[in-house]
Amino acid sequence: EKKGKIVFRKRKYLMAMILICLFALAGIIYFAKTQEEKPPLLVDGKPVTREELDFYNGDKERAVRGKVIWNWAEEEGIVDEFSYDTFLKALKAENQKRKELDEKGEPVYGPVEFTPMQYYKRLIGECEQELKNRKMEEISEEELVSFYESHQENYRQVDSFTADYTVWQEGRITYQETLELNDSNVRAMTEADEELANKLLQLEEGGQTTWNSDSGETKQLICTKREPGGYLPYEEVSGAVLEQCTADEFEKELSKKIAESEVRDFR
Repeated sequence: EKKGKIVFRKRKYLMAMILICLFALAGIIYFAKTQEEKPPLLVDGKPVTREELDFYNGDKERAVRGKVIWNWAEEEGIVDEFSYDTFLKALKAENQKRKELDEKGEPVYGPVEFTPMQYYKRLIGECEQELKNRKMEEISEEELVSFYESHQENYRQVDSFTADYTVWQEGRITYQETLELNDSNVRAMTEADEELANKLLQLEEGGQTTWNSDSGETKQLICTKREPGGYLPYEEVSGAVLEQCTADEFEKELSKKIAESEVRDFR
């Protein structure tokens, strides 16, 4: 009887140890699974998946910027909450549609087949553009005029130049003229001789530069006059002002959102 009690106790002890081991193993598996599923970053409670982080080559700041843009667009009702599985399904559908258009000989803008990284960055870009479009509607005419006045250097015309241009070949002058460059002909001159136009644009009044061409010619420019270009009137550049003012306001608000966001790094 005593021996039977000892055997029973041993079995009871063995069962207890087995249960302890099973609970420990379950705990280890659960911990490993939760560690595996845990995203590398959380931005305002929204996960940044490992795949998303890889799209930014592991750059935390860029990944946070992209996630804040997505979260902002989600708040505005532009997109749904990001899901990597849903993203892959959308990518597959987009590539299928583009492939069919290409096979029909119809125009396909951009790549025929997006890589995951290309498609992800396209979506982030679309979110950003739609947020800017909405911000455009909020900017008043007074704000635009104020932006134009405080950023007038962006809307300045090309300075006017007068220069003596001389070309030598084997020590003999083969060409000589007085050049005029201003806002009305800078594009034409640049298309005709980009090197010449760029060198002239870098000269101050009284300055000169000499260089040798590939054909063995020696060329010289002497700037005899340079007058500052005027400013384009607001009416002529209002479209550019709107885009630049919107971009400026967008970046200010985005920077504020990034600064105020809660970022948790689990890496």
